[in-house]
Amino acid sequence: MGEVSARTELVAALRAALPNYRVTGSALVPSGIGSKPVIGVWQQSVIRREELHHNRVTVNLELWVLVGHEDPEKADDALDDALDDVVTALQPITWLHWTEAQRGVLEGTFPGYNITATAVATIGTE
Repeated sequence: MGEVSARTELVAALRAALPNYRVTGSALVPSGIGSKPVIGVWQQSVIRREELHHNRVTVNLELWVLVGHEDPEKADDALDDALDDVVTALQPITWLHWTEAQRGVLEGTFPGYNITATAVATIGTE
């Protein structure tokens, strides 16, 4: 994992695929969402798997998709559209497997979708 982690690789891939989104590699919520949808990405856990090669681990990642909208009536539509954009951007990333997107509220304040994903990463060098 070293200098580049699954999290940093995913953040870079999402920034390239979704230039109109604010993508952060942190669990910290920005003070406000603003006009750009926000995607927060972080590593939830790293698991050593005996069945994999000795220097490989499974990385569990969490993504939060958040939108700000002035009109509460249109907020759900904007959030659903943002989720569609994000899962479409995730599909071609072959080293990542996303499993579920659940509606929730981040830190009791920000409604959004929480996406769970896994990746296989290498520790050190081959």
